[in-house]
Amino acid sequence: MPDRSGPGLTTTARPADSLQGGREKVTTGAKNTIKLPTKGITVGTWNVRTLHACGKIHELTHELDRYRWDIVGLCEVRWTGFGETCTDGEHKIWFSGDERKHQHGVAFIVRKDISSSVISCAPISSRLISIRISARPHKLTIIQAYAPTSGHDDEEVEEFYDQLEATIAKVPRKDLMIVQGDWNAKVGPDAYENWAGTVGRFGMGDTNDRGIRLLECAKSHFLTLVNTLHPHKWFRTVTWHSPNDQVHNQIDFILVPQRFKSSINKANTRTFPGADIGSDHDLVLTTIKLKLNSKYQKNSPRIRFDLKKLQDPEVVEIFKAQVGGKFAVLSVLDNDIDTLAGNIKEVLLTTADEVLGKQQKRSKPWVTTEVLDLCDKRRELRQ
Repeated sequence: MPDRSGPGLTTTARPADSLQGGREKVTTGAKNTIKLPTKGITVGTWNVRTLHACGKIHELTHELDRYRWDIVGLCEVRWTGFGETCTDGEHKIWFSGDERKHQHGVAFIVRKDISSSVISCAPISSRLISIRISARPHKLTIIQAYAPTSGHDDEEVEEFYDQLEATIAKVPRKDLMIVQGDWNAKVGPDAYENWAGTVGRFGMGDTNDRGIRLLECAKSHFLTLVNTLHPHKWFRTVTWHSPNDQVHNQIDFILVPQRFKSSINKANTRTFPGADIGSDHDLVLTTIKLKLNSKYQKNSPRIRFDLKKLQDPEVVEIFKAQVGGKFAVLSVLDNDIDTLAGNIKEVLLTTADEVLGKQQKRSKPWVTTEVLDLCDKRRELRQ
């Protein structure tokens, strides 16, 4: 699989049958409980415009680390196929994209201390992906969506919503379900009169046809557009900006079941315009009162010795002498083959530890601090 964001990234690709489904689902399992702050878990959505460029992953994590976040759904990542990857900061990313072209694409980035709570992740298409999290009192299922833009015909839009409906139908009934993403739809305050309960009073602009289609889907599943429930300043409400910065719309929404509205921190459900990754969309976050379960993972028993020391002839001679002396003792003992094999292993490990020592982990960042400083300067200039 091609390099997606430069060195320093470990990627595991997985097969994908088609964009209509049938892809392999990653299952990890999560059993044990971990403690989280009483503030709950913070999830969000962000159209990053592209991650198919060197350094974009580092830029993404650099921006997210300025905020409190746990799971963020991503749109328009432009990666091909389905797979998972790990950032230098050990955050996990699951992604689903087109099989051939670097277009569309959706993904989840999960913070490193939350990734062990992931039960499974399933791709649906280059516009839909879902992830399931072990939590209490309800497990959490998040569906990330990237709806067709206004340039696509109604038939393609209906196909997208048919896939979305089928994905929602597979979510266990007891799960807390979140459906979020870039909907390319406008839902304004004018919709509240006819869609009360599905949308709040604090949308932006005038509702268009794609907005009505989104409201129909939300109402049929008893969902609420939670980033329309609380009044905010306009720059904390808009999610998209035109290239000339003359037009601003709210087209990215987070949908939550109506029966879980009390679990949402409405005041903190808003746009964060300070996050800048060179996209025309802003980051949207919300906080939910949940406690996660986590899978306990033991430390790997594998020991990495500093084998570079064996390039020194003096070290090689010392190693041979110590191993030879210890083997001489073993040769006079009358042991069975299993005991002898265990003793030989012990001799090699102890000698390597004494002479070579353990290998020190060294990592060279792909993106330098100077580049990240320029990212910060770009954000300041944008403001």
